[in-house]
This record gives sequence, structure tokens and C-alpha cells, in this order.
Amino acid sequence: MLAHHYVSALEYLRASGEPTESLVEPARRAFEAAGQRAYALHAWRAAARYYRHALELTTSDDPARPRLLVGLGRSLRAVDDPEQVSVLEEAAALGPKASEEAAVAEALLANLAWYRGRRDDAVRR
Repeated sequence: MLAHHYVSALEYLRASGEPTESLVEPARRAFEAAGQRAYALHAWRAAARYYRHALELTTSDDPARPRLLVGLGRSLRAVDDPEQVSVLEEAAALGPKASEEAAVAEALLANLAWYRGRRDDAVRR
């Protein structure tokens, strides 16, 4: 519910030309929490939508970005969305900057390759 209200508030502020800076961080946290909750309830498309909202509010150097990318990648993977690969590869490419999230992304990509019959790619990852 909170995430829904943040979506509306951000849309209204943008439409009216008002600044949104004060809402960015609390909205990002609410979107991430909503994504986690939706994923836990197997509402994977809703989870992906909330993770996308959260990612829209991050910069490339935001420490939350790797975690959000992995959340989005997992959600997309659950519905077999082809975008999962590019999202997880972006998270994996963060490497040392986000070692835990990068490792999770690599493991998910390896698992995906294995299930798609690409054994060499799975072993490489």
C-alpha cells in the first residue's frame, strides 16, 4: 500500500513540475520492501514492477543498486522473462563492488544456463 502511494506521489509531483528529491530515498526503500514482499508471495510480476520502480530511483553508484538488480533478476527469472539475462549480467558485472550480489547473479545465470542445456556456459559461470 505504501509503495502504491509513493508511485502516485512521485507521478503527481513530476506532473506538476515540483521537486521529488525528498521522496526518492523513502520511496526507493518502500519499493524494495514491496518487491521483497511480492516475491515472497509468488507475485513475481508485481515484484518485478516494484524492483523497476526502485531502480529508477537509483544511480549507477548507489549501494542498493546491486541488491535491486538481483531482486529484479530473480523476479524475471520466476516468470522466464528474457530480460532476466541482461539484468543478472549487469549485477554480475559489478563484481568486487558488490561481491555478494554479483556472486548470487552468477549463480542464477549458471543455473539458467544449465536448465537451458548450455553446460559449458553453466560450468564457466
